[in-house]
Amino acid sequence: MDHRHLTTLSAQLAAFLAEVLPRLSDHWWQTHVLQELTFQQRNHVDTAGYTRLDQLDLAALLRIADRNWSGSFRLTGPGCSSPMRSVSARPLRPG
Repeated sequence: MDHRHLTTLSAQLAAFLAEVLPRLSDHWWQTHVLQELTFQQRNHVDTAGYTRLDQLDLAALLRIADRNWSGSFRLTGPGCSSPMRSVSARPLRPG
């Protein structure tokens, strides 16, 4: 997978999350984004002053999607496994 594909994936995932997360809560940025990041990711977001999902890197976006997957998105059943489960099942290899 080359860099272009990862950039496209980041953009599409950010767009999806930007559409879905604000519907969940008036305080979605705090509740469904910042609280789901690792300490290092949260520190980077705070230091950089990020306020939009499209400013986050792919690792942060995947973590946010994964952490909100079954609880907030209410996606369950066959074929609805977490995005991180898919990534761990098929490791990314440099193209």
